Amino acid sequence: MGRSPRAAPAHALHASAATDPGIALNRTPHRSGLFASLLSLDIIVVLATWTTALSFRDTSASVLDGAKQATAILGLTVATVIALASQHLYRSRVAVVRSLETVLIARATALVLAAALIVGRVSNELPVRTVLGGGVALFFMLELGRSAFSAWMRSQRRHGYFMRPVLLVGTNDEALRIAEIMSDHPELGYSVTGVVGDREHAHMCKDSPPWLGPTSAALVAARTLGVTGVVIAPSAVDPAIANDLVREFLRQGIHVQMTSGVAGIDQRRLLVQHLMHEPVIYVESATQSSLGRIAKRLLDVVGSTLILILMAPVMLVVAIGVRSSGPGNVVFRQVRCGRFGTPFTMYKFRTMRTDAERVFADVRDNNERIGPLFKCARDPRVTRIGKVLRSTSLDELPQILNVLRGEMSLVGPRPALPEEVAVFDAELLRRMTMLPGITGLWQVEARDNPSFAAYRRLDLFYIENWSLGLDFAILARTAFCVVGRGAASILRRGFMHDSVIDLRSNATSTD
Repeated sequence: MGRSPRAAPAHALHASAATDPGIALNRTPHRSGLFASLLSLDIIVVLATWTTALSFRDTSASVLDGAKQATAILGLTVATVIALASQHLYRSRVAVVRSLETVLIARATALVLAAALIVGRVSNELPVRTVLGGGVALFFMLELGRSAFSAWMRSQRRHGYFMRPVLLVGTNDEALRIAEIMSDHPELGYSVTGVVGDREHAHMCKDSPPWLGPTSAALVAARTLGVTGVVIAPSAVDPAIANDLVREFLRQGIHVQMTSGVAGIDQRRLLVQHLMHEPVIYVESATQSSLGRIAKRLLDVVGSTLILILMAPVMLVVAIGVRSSGPGNVVFRQVRCGRFGTPFTMYKFRTMRTDAERVFADVRDNNERIGPLFKCARDPRVTRIGKVLRSTSLDELPQILNVLRGEMSLVGPRPALPEEVAVFDAELLRRMTMLPGITGLWQVEARDNPSFAAYRRLDLFYIENWSLGLDFAILARTAFCVVGRGAASILRRGFMHDSVIDLRSNATSTD
């Protein structure tokens, strides 16, 4: 970690605090307007949805009925916003985690439906069919609206806007891992302006935030930099010092976050309990029961069968388009590793020219990604129809056959090549304990993230914290992502979307 030339040593920070009594100014959290924008968007979407839903009721044209309908629309809109707020859907740390946001939107919708059904039953003014239809439409419209908002916010934060400046307290491996996550995921909205802690350990790692001094300089550094929040790694700080820092930061109106010390554990498995009023964290196990595996397989069979039936006409059109795009097979086949390393043949619609592998060396230096993933905004090997198929993920549809054969799942880590598995470390080999999937957590949370660390971290997180609810959330997010990318592809005429492929798999094949 190289030291920034702007990093202020501890004595300089202390001196500045002593000579400038106004140094603690600018500590008020920056109000970016994101909350107001998101709330306004939700109100517009909810109001429009309930207005449309209740407009299809069989009502008379009397003024009284019109007044009742307006009251019902207003009441349902207010109730929906309250339900969204009750699920903490206006907290930035929730809004950027799209799979979690989908689950919470579903919960909020269920709460509103339950309340509306009860009121409708008592008042006999809201038919069940109207409420249920409005609830389904509400979920989809909220998802679409928030997907658009999330895409805009992520783009803004990648360019440095709407970021919260924070100070990192600690320089051990845990603290630097948190700094890496914040750097890899700018959509979180954190900008680590500096780190305090052990100088020697801090300078051992490059590309980390500038070192500002020892832990004792934390308070002065926070005031000097005008940060609105701090992140403390307790394992890097003496417990007595950490206690004092937390209380002082809170007294000064600075937000405090503390890491748990464990990696890859879903926060829903961490229960805060007390040991004679002292906080301790209880970690729930994540055992995969036989019933859970059966339910996952049932979801795969039923879901893939429905998708195959519904998408059969689309697959036929795609097959005709691929065939007419040039010489080569319609379906691309490649050997991948399944559960426990068992090899199988994976299917995809062909999206590249037949000489893609031979000319790969010509585009390899254009890699825009970090690590073993390959991204080339304008890969000349991809056919015209291939660009559309990749941007909409329609090229993955033949893998439904792999799911029906039990070689893949609808949700899971992407299948790896045998040569990749041969060099996996012990931790990454945990990917092989589950069936590979057509879609996964990485695809819906960080598909456009250039960091391989994000790819690795999200895949391992899924393995560690799998649940049927998480699968449903990922599938729902995938559907909205596909629709969104399809719409964007049409707007850009289908030929401007980036192609993302695996360096040692699709990028070196005729896929």
